[in-house]
Amino acid sequence: IYAMSAKSAPRHRLLRMPVNAPDLSSAEVLVPASDEVLVGVAGARDAAYVVKRRGPVMQLMRLPHANPQPQPVPLPFEGSAGVLNADPAAPR
Repeated sequence: IYAMSAKSAPRHRLLRMPVNAPDLSSAEVLVPASDEVLVGVAGARDAAYVVKRRGPVMQLMRLPHANPQPQPVPLPFEGSAGVLNADPAAPR
């Protein structure tokens, strides 16, 4: 389970916990609090996709489930990005 949390993180942080033990107190922090604002997250078959904002510029990040190190997703130009939904059953 992925969850955005504002506890001790006014711009949010991204947490992950096992579906069979959903306990926020022991959740893994995937994206810590920073000066960037986490805007949204969506889970897909291959990864979690996160939109974060620094000032007016949005960035799309990919966090593979097996190795959740944030990877920027190249966009055609700098500007706005949004994750409306992701189908966990759909191939990449």
